[in-house]
Amino acid sequence: GEMEMAGLSICGGNAQLAHTWPNALKLLQTIGAAWKVFKGAGWQQMQPAWASLRLLGRLMRGEEDSEDAVEALIQTASSMPPQSLNVLMLGPCTNLARALQRAPWLASHLKRAVLMGGELTGRRLDLNFMSDRAAARHVISANLPT
Repeated sequence: GEMEMAGLSICGGNAQLAHTWPNALKLLQTIGAAWKVFKGAGWQQMQPAWASLRLLGRLMRGEEDSEDAVEALIQTASSMPPQSLNVLMLGPCTNLARALQRAPWLASHLKRAVLMGGELTGRRLDLNFMSDRAAARHVISANLPT
């Protein structure tokens, strides 16, 4: 079946928000998509597994963390009936975790939450979960429909 794209939220991940944000805008321009795009969490607000990224996040000046993605998720969900919003996360799930923390009712409006992340080897989390372990724990413990 088809889904309607309500928007695209961007956060830091394997690169800082200062890179992922303009990359997303360029991608949308290149493919000619007219989707709404919202800036979200940067490294300074995330909990990466690597000490070097935590240090870099603290040292970086000018990385602008934004609540726009969180606000967009909450606003979109509030305008839809319960159990009707699908959320697909192709990177760290920080923006959804922050939205769930701010508006716990959001979970009841989700039809499905799909994460690209996990752990398959018994040894180590994948890059998306390692980029913000706290957010991954929060989203998984929210017991969202998948």
